[in-house]
Amino acid sequence: MKTQTSNEDPWAVLGIALDASDADIRAAYLAGVKRHPPDRDPDAFERIRDAYERIREPSRRISLMLLQVDPMAPFVSLLDAAGPAPRRLVGMPAWLDALKEA
Repeated sequence: MKTQTSNEDPWAVLGIALDASDADIRAAYLAGVKRHPPDRDPDAFERIRDAYERIREPSRRISLMLLQVDPMAPFVSLLDAAGPAPRRLVGMPAWLDALKEA
């Protein structure tokens, strides 16, 4: 049986996004195992299992995500393209209301 190569993207193997939650990762793993059971498709099963093992723990997942970042890219490219979050308290009335609540 073949094992997953280190350059294979585990998110692509499972068919999920980089920001997938733990529940999404587990659901994709279970769906992949159902599609490719070990007795019928052992190579695909190994790839799916290895991908799941690489990203199921949050700490390992974060380290793998950091390895995918281009170190020569500008820092701005790492920021969210949507821009900053909208400001919640704008203007004097909003601040006065916030102070009254506190």
